[in-house]
Amino acid sequence: MRMRTSTTWMAALMSFGAGWVGAHAAANRADEAAPGTYISASEVREAVGHLPPDPVGDAALRTLRIGHYNVSIAVVRRALVDGRLPTDAIVHDKVAEVYQISEGSGTLVTGGRLLDGKPLPANHPVVRHVAGPSAVGTRIDGGTAQHVGPGDLVVIPPNTPHGFVQLDGDRIVYTLVRIDAEGVLTVVPN
Repeated sequence: MRMRTSTTWMAALMSFGAGWVGAHAAANRADEAAPGTYISASEVREAVGHLPPDPVGDAALRTLRIGHYNVSIAVVRRALVDGRLPTDAIVHDKVAEVYQISEGSGTLVTGGRLLDGKPLPANHPVVRHVAGPSAVGTRIDGGTAQHVGPGDLVVIPPNTPHGFVQLDGDRIVYTLVRIDAEGVLTVVPN
């Protein structure tokens, strides 16, 4: 079963493939699967520049319906607050995530057990528009710690606790592909 699930996620990612780039930064718009979707590096930089000054900024660039999958492309920035990294321990029940680090570096923990996990309410914006049903906790017990930096890719299956536990500088920026096989994310028409 695990091999089939991994194969399904990889097939979704591969079908998304070479065309996974393009869009207006602040727009969370939906496109029916076109021959490809292009997001330029300048659009990604613009999106990062427009993120609010919060410790975590997450801007969807596109939300696409590709066959039976909803696929969201976003840019995320995590930053220190007064020299400290805010708590980052979350699990998404139905959505897989693929990170590609573009700026900064740090230690990401995946797997293990979410401690003091509390489900986000069904009407919470993270649940409705960002990552589907999710729970946040105080930290992750166990798991695998991996140092990540520019160019690195991380694939996080559904139901996998994850979070950054340390940043090497004042922030880390990464593009993020969310793969939703169950249609829990809202696809917003143009």
